[in-house]
Amino acid sequence: MNIHECKEVVSAIVKYNLSSINDGDYSRNIVPMLVSKPGIGKTSIVEQVCNEEEYHLEVVPLASYDAGEIAGFPMLNKENKTYDRAKPFWLNTPTDKPVVLFFDEISQAPTANVNVLAMLVNERKLGEHKLNDNVVVICAGNQMQHRAGTNPLPSHFKDRVTFFEVNEDVESFLSYANTKQLHEYILGYIRNRPGNLSTFDPAVDSCSSPRSWMRVDTILKMGLPYSLRNIAIQGQVGEAVKADFLGYLKIADKMPDPHEILAGNCKEIPDESMVLYATCAALANLVTGRNSKNFIEYLSKLPNKEFAAFTIRDALQRNSKLKADKYITDWFMSDGKELLL
Repeated sequence: MNIHECKEVVSAIVKYNLSSINDGDYSRNIVPMLVSKPGIGKTSIVEQVCNEEEYHLEVVPLASYDAGEIAGFPMLNKENKTYDRAKPFWLNTPTDKPVVLFFDEISQAPTANVNVLAMLVNERKLGEHKLNDNVVVICAGNQMQHRAGTNPLPSHFKDRVTFFEVNEDVESFLSYANTKQLHEYILGYIRNRPGNLSTFDPAVDSCSSPRSWMRVDTILKMGLPYSLRNIAIQGQVGEAVKADFLGYLKIADKMPDPHEILAGNCKEIPDESMVLYATCAALANLVTGRNSKNFIEYLSKLPNKEFAAFTIRDALQRNSKLKADKYITDWFMSDGKELLL
């Protein structure tokens, strides 16, 4: 499933689990186990669900701790001459709102850690310590073929979780990237080269992924000298994708000045599709309520109306206030009604 579909499923599972915990019957609860290639956005799915529903998110990278820290260290009870289990740090969750307990890096963790977690996902307790009723559990990791330092998962753990394989998705990435104000050249490039969103290859040091493109955005904003910027980009996405992306940047330099377009002083429409992608990405980044009239007038002249549709969608994702803009609203009631159905 893609990112958007996975997010919808995870959100529904969390809501169901929260509504059924008080019944005391945990056998029907679903514990999602999200698996994907590295860098696809599994963590972002959980973060978005929690932000939208106002859940508290507690992230526990399972591979970063030893089994004693996860299970709780034994403590001597001198009075009874017995050992009690200390309460694990991750069980101190707030009680004033629903909590998502997100165990990441499952398949990179030692088997002992996963065995501890298996009891939790099945019985919602570790020894004498129980999860609060407002807590749900989500897990995530990589598969063996991804060669991400993974270990085989014990069969009893696999039987207690529900696996969801998550695949990269261009539209989901662009939507998320817009909310993070990603550089418009990256957005234009991914629209033009969707296959280069993710070129995962475990045999090479660097390859493109949604996560690596977020870091390319950081590199572009550093103001590095040209040669050093290119080396840094190659270190994120690999030689082939870097060369193609830099080629796109050179073509993007041919685009008409987006500020002049939004000022109503330029009507030039690029003939090359790559230049037009770059132009539309820049316009989506720069449009405001003050120049929306010229923005819509320019888009209405584009020969391919699909360009107008994704440009306006990107603009709204970057600036939600534009949803109330008169000219954009009028576009939705005319051309947009047909294009975005």
